[in-house]
Amino acid sequence: MTKDYDALVKGYVNTLIVAGSSKMQIPKDDKLCLGIVQGYIVFQAFLLANKLINIEIAVSDTNKVIIN
Repeated sequence: MTKDYDALVKGYVNTLIVAGSSKMQIPKDDKLCLGIVQGYIVFQAFLLANKLINIEIAVSDTNKVIIN
């Protein structure tokens, strides 16, 4: 995974290129806070044709309540 500045979104983007099974957790440590101040998150995925994909997104609030 790489973290690069993107001028179009005026912020950093995380890029994950996988050839099999992979996991991305932000931040890496469960005890840290992501600290998002915007009211939204955008996920963009480029998917190859005829390939199976399974995506799970879990978000927790400041009280560590998980929202799936």
